[in-house]
Amino acid sequence: MRPLILDTNILVGHWHRRKSLGGPLATKTAVDAEQWADELVGIEGTDAILTPVYLEVVGGPVNGHEMTLTKAYLGRFRIIDGGRVIPADWAEAHRLAERIPRQPGAKPRGAVDCLIKAIVKRLRCDVRTFDLGMPR
Repeated sequence: MRPLILDTNILVGHWHRRKSLGGPLATKTAVDAEQWADELVGIEGTDAILTPVYLEVVGGPVNGHEMTLTKAYLGRFRIIDGGRVIPADWAEAHRLAERIPRQPGAKPRGAVDCLIKAIVKRLRCDVRTFDLGMPR
């Protein structure tokens, strides 16, 4: 069985569901955020993410408190590419971005999705996502 990587939308979706419970985000602590992450790891059976996923999630906070919580949340996940995006990943992402979908009206491919898919291919992993535009 191939290792499973969690996509940004899995992390962010879970984050939004959890933060809406039990009062305003301003009352949440880093321990709360770590518990949310641990819960997601238990649900999905993996703690693996990629550098582009980390960057997308850490790009979301709008204030210092949210950034603190987000970093605590992300700290419970392993970045399995070790922060290394190699030239072959960029070349594969480029190829995926230029690929014409077979189905008319298909959702456009996002640059980060193409990069995630390229790294997943190199690492021989699968990606858990809700994104219908993720390149195949």
